[in-house]
Amino acid sequence: MSMGLKTMWRVSRANFLPVSLLPYILGSLFALRGSQFHTLRFLLGAVGVISVHLAANLINDYWDFRMGADSPEGRYQLHFGGSQSIQAGLVTPEAIRAGAWCLFLFALCLGIGFSLALKSPALLAMVAAGIFIAWAYTARPLSLAYRGWGEIALFTAFGPLLFVGGFYLQAQAAGGPVILLSLPSGLLIAAVLLANEMADTMSDREAGKRTLIVRLGERTGVLIIGGCLVAASIIPAAGIALAGFPRSFLLALAILPLAARCIRVLHRAAAGDAKFETSSGAVRHVVAAYHLLMMVIVIWL
Repeated sequence: MSMGLKTMWRVSRANFLPVSLLPYILGSLFALRGSQFHTLRFLLGAVGVISVHLAANLINDYWDFRMGADSPEGRYQLHFGGSQSIQAGLVTPEAIRAGAWCLFLFALCLGIGFSLALKSPALLAMVAAGIFIAWAYTARPLSLAYRGWGEIALFTAFGPLLFVGGFYLQAQAAGGPVILLSLPSGLLIAAVLLANEMADTMSDREAGKRTLIVRLGERTGVLIIGGCLVAASIIPAAGIALAGFPRSFLLALAILPLAARCIRVLHRAAAGDAKFETSSGAVRHVVAAYHLLMMVIVIWL
């Protein structure tokens, strides 16, 4: 079955790639503070990150289809509800699964190559952990998202794993300050997931997907998302005292007004006065603003 670029974009959900690339890039650039940066490693690492993320999107669509989530009754949405490409007949389940495993295998081979070239088993362990979380998030028998562990899994994968992985690929070491600065990325990506779960509450509940929003409700979810956004803004500033970060990291607090606006939009969405696409977009804007601001701080200040 052939498909055009527009269909490939929808099937792969490549629009979500920034949520993995931004933490990876920020972690890699943080190594610049120690005057360590290897462009080829960075580029090959980015290829690996993209491969695992696209594989995760595909395997997620496959298993959500198998388990009855992301039902086709509603209109296709760009940022939540899955690609619904199988339901729409754009691609077969077998093709989706095969594509996912090809990407996983490619990323694993890349990780093995890095591990051998740099004599670093830790790098291979990080790649293997990323592949495992990407697979286990939806796939049976673990199905973490269906058992109430999805948010923690994505926090780990998109925070400590990607950020520290990017830094470690450059410096081949990682201490407490690096781990501390990885936490905001995890919190922010968890906030994106929670915002998308608000839109998928009904279909997730019917499919037995025990997301945090299904278990606690949308209004409590808004409070948790707000806590994630605020904590992500405060951690870099707190790191000045806790981890010796430079005073320029206080500038991360500039994200707080944007976070406050985002929380107001989320409250309206939970009350039915705003569209979920709007609230999800507001969270993504905070994620992008934080990472871009921190990149500027890390490179120039």
